[in-house]
Amino acid sequence: MAQESTLDTTVSLRPVEIRAGRLYVGTSRTTWQLDTLQREIQRTGSLGDVLAAAGTWYIKNYGPGRLATSSARGGAAAHTAVLWNGFNIASPLLGQVDLSLLPVAFASEVIVENGGGSAGWGSGAIGGIIHWQSRPQFTPGWEAGVQLSRGSFGQHQEMVQLQRSSEHWSGGLRVLQQGGDFDFPYTDLFGENRRQTNARYRQRGILSEQHWQGKGQRWSWNSWYQSADRQIPPTWSQASSQARQVDAAWRNTLEYRHDRGRLPWQVRAAWFDETLHYTDSVARLDSRSRGTSLITEGIVAWPVNPSWRFQVGIYQAWLRGEADNYARIEQEYRRALWGEASGLSRDGHWQGKITLRQEWAPGITGPLTPDLQLTYQPSVRQQYWVTLQQNYRIPTFNDRYWLPGGNPELLPEQGWGQEIGVRLNSRVKNGWSWKSRQTIFHRRVRNWISWVPQGGEIWSPENIQRVRSYGLEVQPTLFWVRNSFRMGIEGQYSWVRSRNDLRRSVTDPAWQKQLIYVPEHQASLQVSAQHHGWKLAYQQRWLGQVYTLPDHSEGLPAFTTADIFLQYTLAQKQASWQCWLRVGNVWGADYQVVTGRPMPGRSGEIGIQFSRKAKR
Repeated sequence: MAQESTLDTTVSLRPVEIRAGRLYVGTSRTTWQLDTLQREIQRTGSLGDVLAAAGTWYIKNYGPGRLATSSARGGAAAHTAVLWNGFNIASPLLGQVDLSLLPVAFASEVIVENGGGSAGWGSGAIGGIIHWQSRPQFTPGWEAGVQLSRGSFGQHQEMVQLQRSSEHWSGGLRVLQQGGDFDFPYTDLFGENRRQTNARYRQRGILSEQHWQGKGQRWSWNSWYQSADRQIPPTWSQASSQARQVDAAWRNTLEYRHDRGRLPWQVRAAWFDETLHYTDSVARLDSRSRGTSLITEGIVAWPVNPSWRFQVGIYQAWLRGEADNYARIEQEYRRALWGEASGLSRDGHWQGKITLRQEWAPGITGPLTPDLQLTYQPSVRQQYWVTLQQNYRIPTFNDRYWLPGGNPELLPEQGWGQEIGVRLNSRVKNGWSWKSRQTIFHRRVRNWISWVPQGGEIWSPENIQRVRSYGLEVQPTLFWVRNSFRMGIEGQYSWVRSRNDLRRSVTDPAWQKQLIYVPEHQASLQVSAQHHGWKLAYQQRWLGQVYTLPDHSEGLPAFTTADIFLQYTLAQKQASWQCWLRVGNVWGADYQVVTGRPMPGRSGEIGIQFSRKAKR
């Protein structure tokens, strides 16, 4: 339920304009934005925790502080593009992002798009897009804040935030450390009571955001360093574990925008460096890997008039990967050209956009990728849209170069997707108002890459699947406001069918079956209330059955969990205190998201945040 805030009864249904390092990025697709309440509920969590509570994406979570990846509309983990200030931060080795390593406390603004967008954002944007971006504030003044929390199983978080701005400059700094022991009790496969071991987790990070603006121009520089040290607990079938994983990432973006004159233009660059060190003394494993990306892009726009505009861009990326299981250090250059045209009818009811992209990689020419969007908005209370797009994903370094098993002959995944949607909202009457969003989608992806056994213990990726996904998303919301009391009820439901339509043999056990770890049904409900400085929220999440083997011989049952959040805010002239209590899994559900990986039962967390600001 991370759409618009439940405390705001005024809803704008105009298509969202995302400023994520691009001059103009309009979209009419299904989007939702991380709101104030959701940010407060999950302030000590990760982006994976937020998306798990949101209800429409399935988050494959291996446990608190462990690996968390997404399945958007029945897609794979590598089918979600995570963009930081407009740059895809996915590792060139894996092609995906661990959402548990993206702390909500570092998020200035998060916007999520359901559906692909390869024409605008390149390889991998097939199932969904996450825009994680900086939001400069040029209001003269300063702000400082401290946040502390403590919770069950040794959980803790400490964060310091500083912000200083003037009319021309905005600078911010955030420093964070968090972790936990996560030694919670659980019942194993044989009904024995056990306590999770080797589960300690530590994370540290620092984020600097600097922006300068003058007459028709802006400079932006963002730098983010983060490290995580995680023990890997044993599965149900293991008596113990000594596995450990250490991750480190340093991300930098630099951008210059020139908005004066008839042809606004922009140049930007990013440098990402990530390392991973995995050890397991029991299995005698000691594996290191490193991925580096240097990305540049230039964009020129032509606003013909206030209603019509064109823009073109040239993109280049240098990718480098090294791993103990590579024969040598791998490098490649990727290039792309893209163009976009968008317009609004004279009466303001119709809006259209078309985007085209062509990308090249060594030995691989991506498809000419179109993306068409058409929106009709007859009034502020109704909006209808339809999209038609082609998406693709270039194989990762691990897919091609891993030894043993890598397959250099892999083809890019590609396919077409369609979406039809409607947004409705009501007038405010006697304090009541409502809004809803309904979306129907369909997608086909051919040359889907899957790792399959080749005999013995060797697995290798092949283009062996042709996957068809289709489904429905429904998101109703009800508000009531009376004087200082405000209440909101938000629901989300998604139905997704994602199956393999390619038959490898007459007896193929996976043919026409739902993909593993893709629930067909998923729903969530959030009820919230606010009165003066008090906030109370109740979240209920229901996740349908998932299968863990392609032939559906094994799976995990449906489960439901609930959380309660209570917060009090004491606001003074220049200072603010917030105290909160959060109880997770209130009813003590016994469940797993990944087979063999137990999740904690009931847990609690308390915290306090102090901030002080002053205008100059």
